[in-house]
Amino acid sequence: MAGIGIGFEFYGVAAPEGSPDQTARTFSTNPRGLMEMAKCLKCKGARTIAMEASGCHWVAVLSHLEEAGFDVALINPSAVAGIAGKESDVEGCQWIRDLYSRDLVSAFFVPAKMMTTPQELIHKRAPGQGLHRTDQ
Repeated sequence: MAGIGIGFEFYGVAAPEGSPDQTARTFSTNPRGLMEMAKCLKCKGARTIAMEASGCHWVAVLSHLEEAGFDVALINPSAVAGIAGKESDVEGCQWIRDLYSRDLVSAFFVPAKMMTTPQELIHKRAPGQGLHRTDQ
């Protein structure tokens, strides 16, 4: 079980409990950083990943990690908000991992990929590329 804190500029990643290297790492939020993060998690033996579902930044991470074969649990950010010691996404990813692995927080329901694809298309399209309002 690993934990991920989703930030605007980086992802904080806590290694699975029991892995030799217990320090949290950060990865860039660009596509290269996302691929490096998935590769690192596989090397450390992670199968399940708990991550905070805040803002919209988690969508790309969820999609990439599921495609890489991980079981991803989205955690409500209010469940970990205000916890003493959680000062950053790096510390937050360790709290998320620890709380979820001890069943102290539960995961959100995430619709199957087939159900989320149309929603992703609508939200990712830029004006002038099809699905947008014409009355503006």
